[in-house]
Amino acid sequence: MTTRRSSGSSPAGCQKPCRPWRPRPGRGAHVLFSAHSLPTRRLGDGSLRCKHCDRCEASCRYRDGLLATADLVAAATGLRSYGIAWQSAGRTDDPWWGPSIEEEIERLGAEGRPAVVVCSAGFVADHLETLYDLDIEARATAERVGIPFVRTRMPNADPAFCDVLADVVRDHLGAAEGGGGVGMSARVAVVGAGIAGLAAAHRLTALDPAPEVVVLEADGRVGGKVATTAVGGLVLPAGPDSFVGRKPWAVELARELGLELEPPAASSALLWTPRGLVAFPADAPFGIPGDVGDVLRWPGVSRRGRLRALGDLVIRRRRGPGDETLGSLLRRRLGDEATEAAVAPLLAGLVAGDVDRLSVRATFPELADWEAWQGSLIRGAQAARRIARRQDPGPMFLRPIGGVHRLAEELAGRLGPRVRTHARVRALVREEGGWRVHVAEADPIAVDAVVLAVPASTARALLEPIARRAAEELAEIRAVSTAVVLMVYAEGTGEALPERSGFVVPAGRAPMLAATLLSRKWPEPAFGTRAVIRCFVGGAGAEEVVDADDASIVEACARHLTALLELPKAPEHAAVVRWSGGMPQYELGHLERVARIRADLPPGLVLVGSSYDGVGIADCVRSASEQTRALAEILRGFRSTERVP
Repeated sequence: MTTRRSSGSSPAGCQKPCRPWRPRPGRGAHVLFSAHSLPTRRLGDGSLRCKHCDRCEASCRYRDGLLATADLVAAATGLRSYGIAWQSAGRTDDPWWGPSIEEEIERLGAEGRPAVVVCSAGFVADHLETLYDLDIEARATAERVGIPFVRTRMPNADPAFCDVLADVVRDHLGAAEGGGGVGMSARVAVVGAGIAGLAAAHRLTALDPAPEVVVLEADGRVGGKVATTAVGGLVLPAGPDSFVGRKPWAVELARELGLELEPPAASSALLWTPRGLVAFPADAPFGIPGDVGDVLRWPGVSRRGRLRALGDLVIRRRRGPGDETLGSLLRRRLGDEATEAAVAPLLAGLVAGDVDRLSVRATFPELADWEAWQGSLIRGAQAARRIARRQDPGPMFLRPIGGVHRLAEELAGRLGPRVRTHARVRALVREEGGWRVHVAEADPIAVDAVVLAVPASTARALLEPIARRAAEELAEIRAVSTAVVLMVYAEGTGEALPERSGFVVPAGRAPMLAATLLSRKWPEPAFGTRAVIRCFVGGAGAEEVVDADDASIVEACARHLTALLELPKAPEHAAVVRWSGGMPQYELGHLERVARIRADLPPGLVLVGSSYDGVGIADCVRSASEQTRALAEILRGFRSTERVP
């Protein structure tokens, strides 16, 4: 039977008292810093001999080092309740140091602590004595006594730690003087060749020195949702037709690639109402007027709804930093009618979501900031207008000349043979020093790191065998299905379209969420005098529309367009492009969920793309740049090794 010493006593036979320690006061979550226990018999065999008593000085330093680490971390983080414990004691008849992790967890459970956080400070990397002794045995003890258990990730999962360790290695190898340095020949697999995956691969190849990169795409083409389709002899966008010009990431990448950008010919949108299409208030960020007069004239909102919206100017701001749903914020500030009839169609339409489930911090954090800083969404919109006029932020939307698909084509062209299509990744297997990527109908590929640039559902399937907690969290990221309906009308119909970019529709009022008047927004000589329109259907609460046959979807959209505009009953040519599960839903808690997922990922693996950091092209580029920058720190100092091709 294993016995363990109490934390306050010295090792057996010690004549020099060890540093006393008592648990710090506090009733919140308790942090335990742990290290490997030692058998007291080792103190008498000479292996830990010291000058004071020939028995314990080294062991005292070992224990004091753990205490010092705990104190430093506590001082840096403001911990009020923390202590130390010992883990991984051997199953012998001899006594080992205590208290053990299990004993401390039982004590904390008896005290009614709300949670315990274990930081295995005596270990650098995950192995048996953390994965089993903590994740299985200690966690089971916590479950038995009814206290939530959290374990921090290991230091080697942090790029900063690896960077410091790499510098130490370089110093000893003389790399700083340019002699005998470690050559880098790391290999990285990027899974997925949508915009995020292509941008990640592009950023990796720009490193100095650059790793060897292979991009694995299951489909037969690259670009993901940045796609085109042929309709009536025209090549039309089947996914996004532009990116946000006021976010720098896609703009900078396009210019880096030598692509010339252009703004839309028509930029302002219309709002569907029972009385027809009406204009949004002028200079209304996110569709919210920044002037009392504009609120009193708010199109599509009744007099009663307008007066309720003005209450935003006097309602007290929400206290506390916590998140809330987009609908909760809008309804609380502007009222139900203005939310549902005027603001939600524009904002929720961008992500095909339900405002009453979407996280405001994950989707439109500016609105929460407006309330926090200005105490009002109307005053926030007014301040945003003033800033925009003073700074001239440029066009809201941009695209490469020729279409947004040029961005994907140029990235793929630069990467060349590094991109493999029809290469479906079946499994990721961790092995010493890296990963083995199993590809359908091909040999496995040995790599040092992996970039998963795939939807959450695909990432979940790949991670379930190797990172179960991350996979469970990924399962909570919902995605809804949408479809794009492309319609080309007869010659001479183009003049029937207003000089606007398109319109949005309140939920449940028409089969479409929104429509883009392509021949107005992005006129092309090939369009001639034809009206060219894209309708968007499906999304949260309306996914059944996507399941209808093509003819029914086209007929329903055409019928509603004819009621709004002087168009023929049917287009001459039409196509329906479905995106099954293609729009991630950033519901309440999304930001915290993504942070937990990334904290639970194995070292050398990162997630990028629209499921995590923003659904637009600009945010996908930002996600790719940030995550590959972190990965680059891990890759520094890799030795050249023989790889399986």
